[in-house]
Amino acid sequence: MARRRRHRLGVQRRTAAAQHERAAATRRVHDKTRDAAARGVAEVPANGGGAGREPRRATAAAAAAGVGRRRARVDGVCARAGAAAAWLAATPAAAAARRARAFSRFAASWPLYCTIPLTAGVFNALTNKLAVTMMFEPVRYRGRRPFGWQGIVPKAARRMGGDVADLLMRELLDVEAMVSRVDADHLAALLVDAPEVVELGVAACRKTFPSAPEGLVRATLTAPRLRRVAAATIRAVQANVTEAVDVRRLCVDRLCDDPRQLCDLFRRCGKPELDAVVTLGGWGGLLLGVFQMGAWALYPRAWTLALGGAFVGFATDWAALKILFSPVEPRKIGPLTVQGLFLRRQAEVSADFADFVAAELVAPEHLWRALLTGPRRAAVVDHVVAALRAELPGLVASAGDVPAQLAELADRGLAELAADPALTRPTEAYLARALDVETAVRDAMAALPPAKFERVLHPVFEQDEATLIAVGMTLGGLVGLAQVPLY
Repeated sequence: MARRRRHRLGVQRRTAAAQHERAAATRRVHDKTRDAAARGVAEVPANGGGAGREPRRATAAAAAAGVGRRRARVDGVCARAGAAAAWLAATPAAAAARRARAFSRFAASWPLYCTIPLTAGVFNALTNKLAVTMMFEPVRYRGRRPFGWQGIVPKAARRMGGDVADLLMRELLDVEAMVSRVDADHLAALLVDAPEVVELGVAACRKTFPSAPEGLVRATLTAPRLRRVAAATIRAVQANVTEAVDVRRLCVDRLCDDPRQLCDLFRRCGKPELDAVVTLGGWGGLLLGVFQMGAWALYPRAWTLALGGAFVGFATDWAALKILFSPVEPRKIGPLTVQGLFLRRQAEVSADFADFVAAELVAPEHLWRALLTGPRRAAVVDHVVAALRAELPGLVASAGDVPAQLAELADRGLAELAADPALTRPTEAYLARALDVETAVRDAMAALPPAKFERVLHPVFEQDEATLIAVGMTLGGLVGLAQVPLY
């Protein structure tokens, strides 16, 4: 190392000397040119005479002025070359003296100097932990605008919830295939076999058809007949499920009405990656803190620690985010296969994501609520009316305004069924097994190409990646500045 340094300094000195010699030779040439031009000016009166004297004198003066300007430029080059040669000659000695002073300062207070990398590692881990927390907390805006903060994920809950729902509907969940696995007759039996459901139907019918004899109502709304009405309605929904229930809106509402749901999803799927940001920040800060310590020993100025702390914060945050998601596709580097940490856990993340979707988004109780009270409820009412027309001919014959009253009966019955979740609870276990949302989502997500899978968690960081890095830089710089009085 020392031999290469001496060789490099020798080359630099020889180069500077050669430049100085070339500049001197150029200056000598210009001196001769200037003298020749001056002699030409002096000889003009003897050779030119009369009318051509003034133009020749002006031409010679211009030539002399050009030579003077070139001479000034050459003098400047010579001065700079000389200064460079002097600096190169003095550099080794000055550098050696600076290193000696730095070593002397380090030897005198080495325990204190060793706290610089330790402090950088600890505080960088803490600042990264703060940055990760700021991604999810607080859920609601705190402070007085514009001086306040809301977690990145809760702030963008509507957009991020829409992205998750789009991923779910386009890539992971086939709603038609999922619903087709349900046995309509078995589900209707589980729903209607409870006596409370029959009584609910009788009460709704008495309110809708007050003129109908009670005996006729009870004789008509028997459990077997209501079971057939329910089964016919379920089959109609299965035939065109997107007309009756908006699963995407159900997911978006579940994620956005309570942003904690979205935060829980990302924390659950990305816990190792979020922990890795903190861990990499700590170890990266410790490593870069060694260089920060060396810089402080060489240049004990306040800006050294502050600038070094800001650089440590920037470098570790940037590197952590890159390591999580880059490269997207696996790359072979010698015997190693390199891929982003998050992308290497595709199977594990798929299982966590599928479990969350099955339990919190497309669970049977949420599907019942969307079906009975959702924005497409009118289609369900129409299906119930069609089933009632086919199954209740006696009641229809005794009614007056049949279409309107049947629609009112169906609407009232669905509303009362939705008002008491206990009435649909006996069906939930069967629906969870039949729909099997968890398996469908897990298998589909595990089969996604890496480029699409990367979009599951990366948008959380992309939303305010610059903010996270800026927070790390600022806090790192402040911590470095706070260390100055100690050293």
